Amino acid sequence: MQFTRQKIISGIIAALVLVGASSMSYQAGADTAYTEGYQSGETAGHDSGYQAGLAVSYDKGYAEGKSAGYSEGTESGRTAGYAEGLSAGKDAGYESGYAVGVTDGKASVKSSTTTSASNTASTSKAAQTTEDTKTVTVYVTKTGEKYHRDGCQYLRKSQIAISLSNAKSQGYTACSKCSPPR
Repeated sequence: MQFTRQKIISGIIAALVLVGASSMSYQAGADTAYTEGYQSGETAGHDSGYQAGLAVSYDKGYAEGKSAGYSEGTESGRTAGYAEGLSAGKDAGYESGYAVGVTDGKASVKSSTTTSASNTASTSKAAQTTEDTKTVTVYVTKTGEKYHRDGCQYLRKSQIAISLSNAKSQGYTACSKCSPPR
């Protein structure tokens, strides 16, 4: 009987050892599967999140960069264009004014020498000049203060024909660009 009792106890112990070993084996397999699954999920999540974040950040950065670049470029271009235009306009205006001034100066000198040489006929010429100013046609604009010759560049928007005497009596003065009769 003892022998049978010992066999039974040995069998139970052997069975318990087997169950314990298989439980440890199961636990080791579960731990490995869990770790591998976790790492695989973490990698997939990281990659997916990285790609989504990259796309959003790229689009936002592109839009902000484009807007800032456009604003800066526009302002830079406007500043450079203004400076160039101002310089070119100033130079052209100076040259034009200088040329008219030289022409007017020469005409004035010629006129004064001719007038002093012909003092005797000045009375009859004055009467004739008054008649000429009534028949000479000059042109004014709707908003200007000058009278002009036909074809003057300042007559582009409006051109109203008027006699020289009427223009003078209404307070208009001669254009320095086209040098109309005085």
